[in-house]
Amino acid sequence: FGHNVLHHLVFKRWQEFGSQEQTQLIRLALDLVKEVSEGESETWAIKCKSTALLAETLRQDSPDRWDSVLSEVVAIASSGPRQAELAAMVLRWLAENVTVLNEDIVADRMQILLKGLLARLPQVLPFLYSMLETHFGAALGTARAGNTAAARAHANTVEAVL
Repeated sequence: FGHNVLHHLVFKRWQEFGSQEQTQLIRLALDLVKEVSEGESETWAIKCKSTALLAETLRQDSPDRWDSVLSEVVAIASSGPRQAELAAMVLRWLAENVTVLNEDIVADRMQILLKGLLARLPQVLPFLYSMLETHFGAALGTARAGNTAAARAHANTVEAVL
């Protein structure tokens, strides 16, 4: 329920908030993703809702302010397969929210968001490639060693990147 309320606030009422409140909402969404990444038993729905919320806050915000948040998302990914999975999900939701789920975006705003995405491709694509390489190898290695839980965690990351 809480995720839905936050998503509604971000999606429908973003412009009503001041700059400081918008920054607090972005920070709250990032902290929520971090919290979910530390949990062991979080469901797919919780992962999706928390990463989608962060992506939506970024979409509503200016691409000029994305770099610090995306840097933190990338840093989270190095902590383990679960964190890497969530980082990939944030990047996917951000791209999808701008390019597919965009009925509410006016032309000028769309152009700004697309330029923001394109400007970050030189950093994002190598990051995603590195995650694929790392976690695919780890999934195979842990599966061979008989550790199915770890193999599944790495496979989830590969799936999220793809």
